[in-house]
Amino acid sequence: MIFVIVSTWGLWHAYSSHQTQRYYQDIRLKGPFAKTSLATFGAVSSLAFSTVPHASVLPSAHRVVSVHDPNATSWTFPCTSSGPCTEYYGDDNFVDQGVVDQMFLNGMKALTGEDTISKAWQAIFPAYQAGEVIAIKVNFNDSIFGGGITGYGDNDAYVDALPQVINSIIDGLTSIGVLEENIWIFDVSRYITDRFRTRIAYFSVRFFDRIGNGNDVEPVTFDSSDPSAMITYTNTTYNGSHRIADVLMDADYIINVPIMKRHGGAGITLSLKNHLGSINGFYAGSHSMHDYIYLNNGSYDSDSNPIVDINLNTNILDKTALIIGDALYAGWSSNNTPPEKWTSFNNDSPNMLFFGVDPVAIDSVMFDYLDREGYVNPKSEDILIVAANAGLGVHERWNNDTDRKYSVIDYVEIGDSGSEIDDSTEDSESEPDDSTEDSESEIDGPNDNFQNSSSGGSGGCFILTLQFRGKPTTPTSLPLSW
Repeated sequence: MIFVIVSTWGLWHAYSSHQTQRYYQDIRLKGPFAKTSLATFGAVSSLAFSTVPHASVLPSAHRVVSVHDPNATSWTFPCTSSGPCTEYYGDDNFVDQGVVDQMFLNGMKALTGEDTISKAWQAIFPAYQAGEVIAIKVNFNDSIFGGGITGYGDNDAYVDALPQVINSIIDGLTSIGVLEENIWIFDVSRYITDRFRTRIAYFSVRFFDRIGNGNDVEPVTFDSSDPSAMITYTNTTYNGSHRIADVLMDADYIINVPIMKRHGGAGITLSLKNHLGSINGFYAGSHSMHDYIYLNNGSYDSDSNPIVDINLNTNILDKTALIIGDALYAGWSSNNTPPEKWTSFNNDSPNMLFFGVDPVAIDSVMFDYLDREGYVNPKSEDILIVAANAGLGVHERWNNDTDRKYSVIDYVEIGDSGSEIDDSTEDSESEPDDSTEDSESEIDGPNDNFQNSSSGGSGGCFILTLQFRGKPTTPTSLPLSW
């Protein structure tokens, strides 16, 4: 039996801070806790690693970390509409790989509570064995939009996955012994563009997309005979039939890398929706599922969502070890847009990365940042409530745009190079205070330089780590693919 302790203040705060929020009547335990049930009324304590199979590696089950560094990007917004753009927003001239690496160092250490980046990656993959495959779900939705050349030669400024973010992930994985050829980067429904692939610093990783290019990009397939490859939809009026791509079926772990964006039809596109690019049938144009996920369509039901069913598939739910929310540029106005200025970030890009394991919690935090900027359809929150009710994680709204406090989500904000974000004397659009930290300094630990925005305790956990080979330091220790 599991006892959940929830403070009266926490329940009142969670309810009163957002009157329209629905709470979880039945949170199901999954993964290693699948035989245990938990029912509660109100917020769920982070003492229970209640909904996410891989959450037991974290100091608290529903921890979300954001790292902000205004020096991450230097794009000057020369292209603000569709059509070819002579500059690529993802070029190293505009995204600083060193700053992104530092953001990963700080974010991963804060997420896991470890004191080194290598230990942090080991904590996320404590049982990793040589030869196992880690698939990285990237987002290239806009490789077919934006005017100019589309597909592999995409040359517009619409925001897709950034190579620097993926380079930092690969660097972390190889540091714990994952071979490059066992790192698979995929987007089932789009093209992984030339300008992205040529900036990946690791030459033996594998790429999979909708058709393959006959060279370094392999076409995705849907040949698995495993019954679990089929998506089970709970809405009986939706008769869609979809399969998980073989790249996920064959992978042992998944890292989900969504881009923080508003969406013209679905309201938001974050980690949950990113897995539309993990199943067959989503290439372009109209699709029957859109009637069920677009907020203003006739078949839309606020109490169910096919995207939630996709994320409940065991090949996604049980394999997802890490979620990295890319908000270096993001998109407050649309899912089809070049980098744009955010008023809540002093007319700059957000320059943020989010780290978590609970997909609902991390999407809830990113949702609050989108909503702070404005223009988000209130019904956009429905998918987060449905996902929480289905047992995918926990959802709540922060108390206000200035304090950004949660009762259930264990939210940790990190400013420039580890300094906590302190805007107690500024308005909600102020820049983080970085006056006390050196740009290259490492954070000391989870209780030193972090601003923990959860009102409750961090909870208990166990952390299992195994030592694998360290990051190569000499050419003789590098894999042959180097």
